[in-house]
This record gives sequence, C-alpha cells and structure tokens, in this order.
Amino acid sequence: MARRIVLTMLALIGALLVSTVVPLGLITTGHERASFKEDTVFSAGGVASFAEGTLADHGSGSSLARALARARRAGEQVRVYDIRGRVAAGNGGDGMAVPTATLGRVLGGGDTVATGIGDRLRVVVPVRNDDGVGIVGAVVLARPTTRLDQRLRTLWLWLAAVAHGTPGRDGDRDRAGPLGGTAAERTRRHGTAAGWWRPGCPVGDWARASGGAPPGASLQRDGRPPGDAGSWQPGGHG
Repeated sequence: MARRIVLTMLALIGALLVSTVVPLGLITTGHERASFKEDTVFSAGGVASFAEGTLADHGSGSSLARALARARRAGEQVRVYDIRGRVAAGNGGDGMAVPTATLGRVLGGGDTVATGIGDRLRVVVPVRNDDGVGIVGAVVLARPTTRLDQRLRTLWLWLAAVAHGTPGRDGDRDRAGPLGGTAAERTRRHGTAAGWWRPGCPVGDWARASGGAPPGASLQRDGRPPGDAGSWQPGGHG
C-alpha cells in the first residue's frame, strides 16, 4: 500500500512538472524567436539608413559599403533594391532573390516582411527618405539561425532533464530496497552497525546490514551469523 501511494505521488509530481515545463518551453521559445526577428529587422533598418544616402541623395555610397562589409563579417547577406526594384548594392550570397509580390508590398506599401528560408531568417524592410514618408528602395537582409536553434535545443534538453530528473531519483531510491542508500540511511532503518534490532526490521536484513554476515549467508534462528554461539543471558536458551 505504501509503495502504491509513493508511486501515485511520483506520477502526480511528474504530471505537474510536465504541465509546467511544456508551457514554459513554448513561451520561452516564442520569446526567443520574436527577439531574434526584432533584432534582425533592427539590423536591416540600420543598413537602410545608410542606403537612403545612396538611393535618395545619390551619395558616394562609401558608408553603405562599410555597412555591407560589417554585415558580411557577421554572417549576414544583404541586398539593396531601388524604387524600381533593381539591385543597387549587395554583399553577395546566393538565394537573396525576393519574390516580386513581396518586393511590391515593401516598395508600394512600406510593409516589413519576414520569412524563414532554410537555416536563415530573411527580412525585407523599406528604405525611407529623410522625411520618413516617401519610400526610395528596400533592403533584404538574411541572418543565419544556427545560434538560435542551438539555444532552443539546449533549452528543451534542460527542461526535459528537469521534468524527468526528480521522479527518477525518487524511484531509484525506492528501488534500492531495505539495504539500499547510504550508510546513514541504512543506520536510520536498521540501527547502527553494532546496534539493536528494531521491530519491523527482518532479522536477516538487520544482521546483514550490521555487518554480521555477508549477503547470501545462512543465519541461525535468532539471526546470529553461522558459528556465533552468542552470550548466555538469564532466561535465554543458550
């Protein structure tokens, strides 16, 4: 009965942990992905501010070139389009072509579009002129999601370990049996090595736990190891 109660409690604890861990993992995953997207859009906006000087003011483009070089060192692929949808600048990279419909949404309506492409997140942001109203082009930036995916895998592995760890340790302790656990735990159950037998403790287990006989040895009726005559006490049977 006691074992059944313990197992029921462990099952309830496990269910509680799972019901808490899974929503926590989903919430954290959503937050991490949203944060990654916002940071990618922010980076694309930074490139767009340099692109505005080239597209609207017809500058030399040196600032934009430095911004493209920094993005490339960070592993980001960038392409800049003018208002007619023609490529004005870029730092290389394959797979940077944007569907015409997507480019039209950005150039015509000023939308920001984010799309997952393989192991990268691609964002397309408008390039606005100095007044912040007119649109003069678009910036496409693709950032690798490798580090994000690694963080999320680590998160889920850690949450799985938390959900599985506590019931497993309790179950192992329960399966250890009456002689399992540390010396201190055996002492609490059976008394000290030279202590007295306690009611409810099988004589054989007490004798073996106290060091009186090796495991598997046959014991005398009173629990003494073989060959131990014991000491005579008044009223005893010798």
